[in-house]
Amino acid sequence: TKSYIAGIIISVVEMAVFNIYFVAPRGSILKQNVPSFILFIIAAIIIGKIVSSLQKRTEKEIADSTVSKNLYEISRGLINVSGVEGIIKYSETRISEILEKDVTVFWGEENCRKNEAAKFCFENRKACGWGYEDFTFESSQYFPVPDYQNVRGVLCVKGSLAGVSEESRVYIRTFFSLVTM
Repeated sequence: TKSYIAGIIISVVEMAVFNIYFVAPRGSILKQNVPSFILFIIAAIIIGKIVSSLQKRTEKEIADSTVSKNLYEISRGLINVSGVEGIIKYSETRISEILEKDVTVFWGEENCRKNEAAKFCFENRKACGWGYEDFTFESSQYFPVPDYQNVRGVLCVKGSLAGVSEESRVYIRTFFSLVTM
């Protein structure tokens, strides 16, 4: 809306300046130039819409390229990791970086049994902890890490995921899709 108003104001000023300095008689604005004035305003609105659309597309493309680059870096990092313990440590490090929060990954049923909330989350395939109906006394949130049919582990986030961007959530889902392959 602001860009349209700016475009209309610029069109009015441009038309006035054009009429005053370039159309005879110079120094006046003529009524017969109203159709030109209307065309200038219509052109300004159309150009404003086109530019606005291009800006939005450019911003989306930049965001998408950043996501792709980050997912590539995550995938490349996983190639250099070996063993379950290495994958768990890498997972905790990368997800902590993405979320800017401390995390713990409980991988496999045996590890999930070491923590009651993780065990519940693993067995019931649902999130629990702070902000959820189960284990509300916990200061962390627990999320199942599924593959196609089973739960492979549990992600424990210290605090809450409230306020975490959708982009970060995509990273985490994609990350665990790669890990569970």
